[in-house]
Amino acid sequence: MSFYLLGLENPNSKEGWYYATRKKDIQGIILHISESYGAGDLAKLYSKIPRPSSMHVVVDDKEYIELLPDSYTAFHTPGYNSSSIGVEIAYESDKWSTKTSTESKIIKNLAIYCNKVINKYDIPLRLCTKTEWDSGLKGFTLHNVLDPDYAYDPGNNFEIIQLFNEINILNTNQ
Repeated sequence: MSFYLLGLENPNSKEGWYYATRKKDIQGIILHISESYGAGDLAKLYSKIPRPSSMHVVVDDKEYIELLPDSYTAFHTPGYNSSSIGVEIAYESDKWSTKTSTESKIIKNLAIYCNKVINKYDIPLRLCTKTEWDSGLKGFTLHNVLDPDYAYDPGNNFEIIQLFNEINILNTNQ
């Protein structure tokens, strides 16, 4: 399997905006929304971005593109990078709940990727608060939960329960 950012040298960083190791075990998944772009365009952006920023995967309604192996530390949420998988949804947070057909497809692709991660690292389907995450509780959390002064993504309308339901369906059908 190839990882998008490992195949492209970012001209703005000597070694890419990530570390090839981790300092901590994987605690869970942090969800982000890019505020536009398709997954392919977003992957290209991360290969050229002029500031320290990366993700493990980008997802849209057509596909998911793995940017880094989960054994790498991506730069997506300062203070939480080494213990998490960074997932970027290529969509706009303020439009969530307006295009249900597109959003349903995004959730399905997101569920496929997240299901691999949660089964590999025994991550429960639970949404963690900042206090819970900071205490080491495994699960999912949102960028705006961990960094509310900086981030508002994935937004108030993001359907975390729908994501958990899709993951449950995948696990039931296996």
